[in-house]
Amino acid sequence: TMEFVSKGCYDLTGYPPADLIGNRKVSFGQHLIHPDDRESLWNNAQAALRKRQPYQAVYRIVAADMKEKWVWEQGQGIFSANGELLALEGFITDITERQRAEDKVRRLNRVYAMLSGINALIVRAHDRDELFREACRLAVEVGQFRIAWIGLVDHAAMRIAPVVWSGEEQGLLQAIEPYLSLRDESDETRALVARAVIEKRPLIVNDVERDPRALLRAALVERDIRSLAAFPLTIADETIGALVLLARTPGFFDDDETKLLVELAGDIAFALDHIEKEERINYLAYYDSLTGLANRALFYERLTQFIHTAQRERRKLALSVVDLDHFKNVNDALGRRTGDALLVQFAQRLTRGAGDASQIARLGADRFAVVLPDIQDEGEVLRAIEVIMTQCVGQPFRLADTELRIAFKVGIALYPHDGADADTLFRDAEAALKKAKAGGERYLFYTQQMTDRVAEKVTMESELRRALENEEFVLHYQPKVDVATGRISGVEALIRWKDPQKGLVLPMKFIPLLEETGIILDVGAWVMRRAVQDHDYWTAQGAVAPRIAVNVSAVQLRQRDFLEIVRAALGPAAKPAPIEIEITESLVMENIEENIDKLKAIHDLGVNIAIDDFGTGYSSLGYLARLPVQVLKIDLSFSARMLNEPDVLTLVSTMISLAHSMRIKVVAEGVETEQQAKALCQLKCDELQGYLIGPPVPREQITELLRRQPWRIAS
Repeated sequence: TMEFVSKGCYDLTGYPPADLIGNRKVSFGQHLIHPDDRESLWNNAQAALRKRQPYQAVYRIVAADMKEKWVWEQGQGIFSANGELLALEGFITDITERQRAEDKVRRLNRVYAMLSGINALIVRAHDRDELFREACRLAVEVGQFRIAWIGLVDHAAMRIAPVVWSGEEQGLLQAIEPYLSLRDESDETRALVARAVIEKRPLIVNDVERDPRALLRAALVERDIRSLAAFPLTIADETIGALVLLARTPGFFDDDETKLLVELAGDIAFALDHIEKEERINYLAYYDSLTGLANRALFYERLTQFIHTAQRERRKLALSVVDLDHFKNVNDALGRRTGDALLVQFAQRLTRGAGDASQIARLGADRFAVVLPDIQDEGEVLRAIEVIMTQCVGQPFRLADTELRIAFKVGIALYPHDGADADTLFRDAEAALKKAKAGGERYLFYTQQMTDRVAEKVTMESELRRALENEEFVLHYQPKVDVATGRISGVEALIRWKDPQKGLVLPMKFIPLLEETGIILDVGAWVMRRAVQDHDYWTAQGAVAPRIAVNVSAVQLRQRDFLEIVRAALGPAAKPAPIEIEITESLVMENIEENIDKLKAIHDLGVNIAIDDFGTGYSSLGYLARLPVQVLKIDLSFSARMLNEPDVLTLVSTMISLAHSMRIKVVAEGVETEQQAKALCQLKCDELQGYLIGPPVPREQITELLRRQPWRIAS
């Protein structure tokens, strides 16, 4: 029975504490905990208590007003000297709003996954029924809808005809068929899907039991359907059918989800239009008879589709046109048959190099095209094309008794920088190729400025490798102070490049290229080793050496041997380790289960784990509780805005309270004014970092700072 309950119980549950103490009126276990969560909560608590460990749990309660709330509970047992469980103590926090936000993110991620799956389907689908069948299957299996079906307009009968569905519809389509007419009938006798087709707009019912537009209400509820939506499929302003989605949960279709589903319906209509056009044209006319590759006509359509996807997903792509040097000489000297055999072998190698036949084509006698979808920048394009072409021409071609080596030229155009449609990209890539052939350059981008930028990147990549070899990188350190004592409690290691010609280069100029090229792996290992060495240096100088925070990038954390790299950097250093690693909130959530195991192993080495830029991503409270995290760093954007935006100040206060409830230290980044520092002190933030405390400085200067008097906030 309950012996003590805080006053906050009333705000959380709607029951006064007196009703719960001694189970006078309300039993916490029987009345408050949601029936579906009782068993798992009890099993979780029992398992922890058997090991005499604290337990944590996320579950639902049913408040006095019968509304459900999500709570996070942390508790522990109180045991006698002989191990007998005497009592439980703990606290419960209302996380309903956070849970709703996480649910929304999960719902949107589910729709994004469905959208991605259908977009992938669109690229390969050549049959209408396959497109519809797979789209409905993805909606049910990936989108988690109860039922999904597609109907097409039957103009002769003036009605919607269901053609494909997925999910346990249990006779629902047969029951709804009488209401699918498109003739002039009243809305009261017309199904939502028919109205959506007539009005050419999506229609949503988020409460089947109360919305009068939901016909066959009893049949829907009986099949566990509480929300439904109909999205018209439109081609050239003509509605040819509709996608209908039914869900178990009331209020399932919010504005964000509806926007994505409208886009999805548009993609299905686009694919259907493409398939119908394919069926009207002789399929063989789209392929080169010699090599089997797509010809210019088919590749043009595929390029248009790639551009459509890139535009929708805000990505870049590159079109490369490849010309074989002096191919006419091969035909003249060795004959047409040998020339054809060379083209066939080249096409086979090009297909293997690209990895996807839909991305390549034969445009003419000795001219080929390669599209690279989803590229980041020009440097990535050049490296990818070099890899493909090396696989094509790196080895000689064997033709009967003859061995041939061939050269090539490549012209490159980028979307959207050089053109927003297939015509423009083709024109620009071929113009770049013409200029490359005239100037003798192997690769040439459409604009000389672009080619110069690629050259600059390639040059800088070489310089960065040289910088690592010549020990041109240095570490600067930015101090963090403990609010309670005013003393420097830690420093963050920030890399700089001391280039012999350019002088000191800031990270924003070279870090992205380090990550892009993979050099960050070697540089990151060097940073950890140097930080440990500098820690030893401070100790030798008689200073109190603080722990050093080292930033870890996504590329580093994904390394299979990252744990061994950290262990090697620490060397014989005693626990606690002299360094802690900082990873961003978004990075740790990328592959959460694998990262939890990896970070636990690193923490076992005595290394603290800090979550950087906290508050800027979508992290889960449940996962955060499982991570071996000792420090949360509040992103500097919050420090800058909190004095002028009350909501941001409230958010900062909440993050600090949440972290402290989980025994996690909080560091505020970007502190630049005394006012910010005072506010953070009042919110009980543990440590401050920013230009008010001190800028990043070389090792010698930070050594002097470690000997100074404590830092204080001006009165």
